[in-house]
Amino acid sequence: MSPAPLPGTARDAQAAARLIGGLRGNFLGRPREREIAAAILARWPHFAGLVRDADRFHSRAAVHAVLGGARAVVLGASGYPLGRHGPPVHHAAMAAAPEARFTYASADPVIAKIRAGWIRRAGEQDRVRAACRRLGDVAGIIADAGGGAIQVQMWLCAQWFPAWYARTLLAEYGRLLAPGSSVAVTWISAAAGPDGDALLRLLGDGVSPDGGQPCRAYRHGREDMAAWLDAAGLALIDPPGITDVRAHDQQWADRQFAPLPGGTILELVATRRA
Repeated sequence: MSPAPLPGTARDAQAAARLIGGLRGNFLGRPREREIAAAILARWPHFAGLVRDADRFHSRAAVHAVLGGARAVVLGASGYPLGRHGPPVHHAAMAAAPEARFTYASADPVIAKIRAGWIRRAGEQDRVRAACRRLGDVAGIIADAGGGAIQVQMWLCAQWFPAWYARTLLAEYGRLLAPGSSVAVTWISAAAGPDGDALLRLLGDGVSPDGGQPCRAYRHGREDMAAWLDAAGLALIDPPGITDVRAHDQQWADRQFAPLPGGTILELVATRRA
């Protein structure tokens, strides 16, 4: 069964998504979330570019999926970027595969409603929809997409979950996704040492209830994610395997990057084993 929300950690997945949106440059978050996003960008301004790199990764991953036979893409990782942030993530895939369908999933009903309005104004409601659905509702996500071979995109937000939760979530996708399906994942990977610790503290504060105890943020790296995927029956596309979002100009080929203060954002695509 799908893992339940965790009390006292990231039970408010909506807050996590809004915080990522704040790093992207959106302003739909609550004052505390906007304040934390601003504090992160003030200390580590490179995160604004990394989040936009992550959006571009998800756009490329969607194109790769629909050209590879996926009939639908669930965009649980992305906002609906407007002009100043670039085109919406689904646009390139929609042009590449006219029969493909797209769902923007969000646990936040306000964001889902705003996205639905954007979709209507763009005249894309025949092919694109907005759903109020958290990515932990695996069966619901798959049902929304209509089943069959699909791609589910997510900010796993592993840093807000203990290892067992992230492992259980990926295992549920591995169990329920149809053959030919895939997941495209991005997540913040905090650097080792005091600078990364400071980033984790801010990320924890950013999803804490107003006036409540700070949530804990966790440090999960490439090896953790690779192990969870393998246990879930999800096979990394390798090359590139797990790589830095800064590799976007390398045609998905990994390359070594100088460590960034605070941390970076990592990306991967994994397919369901037959």
